[in-house]
Amino acid sequence: MSIFRKKKEEKKEEKKEEKEGKTQGDQTSQFKVLIGERLILDRPLITEKTLSLTEEGKYVFLVPRDVNKTEAKKQIERLYSVKVTKVSSLRQKPKPRYFRGIRGEKLGLKKIIVTLRKGQKIEIGGNK
Repeated sequence: MSIFRKKKEEKKEEKKEEKEGKTQGDQTSQFKVLIGERLILDRPLITEKTLSLTEEGKYVFLVPRDVNKTEAKKQIERLYSVKVTKVSSLRQKPKPRYFRGIRGEKLGLKKIIVTLRKGQKIEIGGNK
C-alpha cells in the first residue's frame, strides 16, 4: 500500500532537515553531534576524586575502548575550545558477575585523563 509508505523525495528532504538541525543544534549542550565524524566522548566522570583533580587542571572522561589519545585530544579541543597539554589513558578490565549460576561480565571501561594549559577550565556539572 502506497498510502503508508513515504516517497523517496520526502525521505531525502527529511534527511537534509536532520543534518541542518544537527549543525544548528542547541548551544547549551556540550556534547554536540559532529557531522562526518563520530562522537568520541561518552561523558565526563564526576566523582569526588575527579572533582579534586579539576583544581589541578585535569579532567576525566569515559570513552569507548577503541579510542586513542590523539582522537580524544582533538575532540576535546574542538568541543570545549581549550588547549590540551597532556592526555593519559587507562583501561579497566571487565569484572565477572554471576546471575542465577550463569557467569557474565560487567563491561570494562576506558578513561581518558586530560591536562589543560594553565588558566583554562572546562565547565562540567560539579565544578564552578
